[in-house]
Amino acid sequence: VIKEARTEKQKEMMNGESEWVCESAQRWAAEKALIPEARSLGSPFVSMPRREIAAAITKSGVGAKEAMRLWETAVACDGRSSAHPMMLGYVPSAPTVEAIACDWMATAACQNAPMRVAAPGMVDAEKAVIDWLAKTVGNFSSSSNASGCFVSGGTLGTLSALYAAREAFRRGPKSPHRQNDAVSLRDDPSEEEEDKTPAKKKRKIVSPNFKKLAVVASKEAHTCVAHAARILDVDLRVVEQKDWNGATLTRLLQNDDVFAVVASAGTTNTGRVEDLRGLGQACAAKEGVWFHVDGAYGLGAAVSKKRRPLFDGIELADSFVVDCHKWLAGPYDAAALVYKNASAAVAANAHDAPFFKTLTKTTYDPCDYAIHLSRRPRGVPIWFSLAARGTSRYEADVEATFAVAETVRDFIQASNFLRFISLNLTVLIFAVPALPESSLRRWCQITWRNGDLFCQPTFLPDGDCVLRLCFVNPATDPAAVIKVLATLEYFFLDEKDTYSSSDDDDDDAGSETLPSRKG
Repeated sequence: VIKEARTEKQKEMMNGESEWVCESAQRWAAEKALIPEARSLGSPFVSMPRREIAAAITKSGVGAKEAMRLWETAVACDGRSSAHPMMLGYVPSAPTVEAIACDWMATAACQNAPMRVAAPGMVDAEKAVIDWLAKTVGNFSSSSNASGCFVSGGTLGTLSALYAAREAFRRGPKSPHRQNDAVSLRDDPSEEEEDKTPAKKKRKIVSPNFKKLAVVASKEAHTCVAHAARILDVDLRVVEQKDWNGATLTRLLQNDDVFAVVASAGTTNTGRVEDLRGLGQACAAKEGVWFHVDGAYGLGAAVSKKRRPLFDGIELADSFVVDCHKWLAGPYDAAALVYKNASAAVAANAHDAPFFKTLTKTTYDPCDYAIHLSRRPRGVPIWFSLAARGTSRYEADVEATFAVAETVRDFIQASNFLRFISLNLTVLIFAVPALPESSLRRWCQITWRNGDLFCQPTFLPDGDCVLRLCFVNPATDPAAVIKVLATLEYFFLDEKDTYSSSDDDDDDAGSETLPSRKG
């Protein structure tokens, strides 16, 4: 009876809208996957909320065809695709066709993958990528007990790593903050107060004078480090970039309250790779201090043998995170969090609940390595792409992006109108001395609105407003980028003739006359 019912249901689905919507969705997605230029750079002018999107949620529904029409005309029509070849702001993405296709299949499979018993093949595929990254990117030895899992991004990865670090520090036999009580954060009886509640068992009250634990990072550290510190209720000590080295850190670690240090392998703003060896050696010399490397953007370059020396000292890390949806050609959202010693992560994150008692625990369950439980197998598309394309093509793609960045840098250095500032990894920083900040913002909006280029101004520590480009897409054509950058000189002439010297609000840019596209 069940078999017959299933057969009838399948016939109903295949003959109705379900078959149509699957085919339509496949065509739409295939176009975006196969033709990078078909993706949109979006618009700098965010429209008012579209009423028809909310109005489509009704008791009887609007039907698959109308939902698809709304998808194409209202939902997905003007968003900014991070995979567009001319998307060079922030840190873009460049997923391979293989990774995108596998993402469709993984979603259709609908396997929850917190534990291997629930999705054994997919968890094994994710673990294979983690092991490859531990060896190739982290340079961890085979005897290091390295492991990890995939999380949504570098923010959750760094938070999970610092949580594991804090718990390991508190459990440490020599830690002055050793925690044996579930409530109290210190064991000094002289500072304890008695709880006046009528409970039979007295508990400890944390003194407001209790000294917090602390994490140390540079001024260029990603904002996720500050967020993690607030969530974990620890202090964040920030060091100026010019002083951020092993010697400075050694002095800071004389305080016994520092439990972790975060270094960047490619800062978001300037692409700088910090002194991993010096900082890592300082941490190794202080027992109990955890060394975490935020390589969300930059560490993907380590798949290229030529670029691995840039990350000298990465093997000293206790953990690192790398966003595979950036330089490693995966779809959002897939970041790999890798620990050198898996037992420390498991001790902090392992789940113990009655509903787990009947499940078969294995030697590797992703839920034991981060602050999560229900999760999609987000690392499987990375495995599929690696398996289909081979690691050598990944290495070639990384080198291609370096070549693009260097070609554009050469143009800027030869220009009389632009001033080259830095190229760290593939983050290119340059100034336009003749243009004020308001004009830079206007130029960025116009080139974005025209669909020519997405580029955003940023600020350096000295307060200077500059332009920043980040290259991770091997499909980016350096000649196309140079053609757009060349308009900056003519834009200055048009600004001089057309616009007043006063700063206009960005919202007014839409009413301005576009500068002529001379040259």
